[in-house]
Amino acid sequence: MANFKIGVKSDKDFYYKWLCALSGFMHLTKKELLILCEFLCIYMDTKDRDLFKTSNRQEVRNRLGITTHNINNYINALKNKRAIIIGEDSSSITKTLIPNINGEKKIDIVIKLRYEGS
Repeated sequence: MANFKIGVKSDKDFYYKWLCALSGFMHLTKKELLILCEFLCIYMDTKDRDLFKTSNRQEVRNRLGITTHNINNYINALKNKRAIIIGEDSSSITKTLIPNINGEKKIDIVIKLRYEGS
């Protein structure tokens, strides 16, 4: 088993590196990662059931300096890539992208690959 240790400087840096570790499986762009990270920070602070509501979108727009039109396009792209779920009563980040933190900020990632060739 290979072990890698990555140093982090803040909660936001921790969440960004967490998402980067998983992004290859979802084919997320750098901008999508940045936007998803901002929403993840909001979620981890608030546990908001409607994460992609207007006030949270505005906060992310202001932090990243992007337009309303652009954030809506990125949110649609994240929805199409199944990184986020937007329903009638709630909206959230896909559960597999939310780190399960128990006490210390440390996450073990186990990747199992199964060869399904002939």
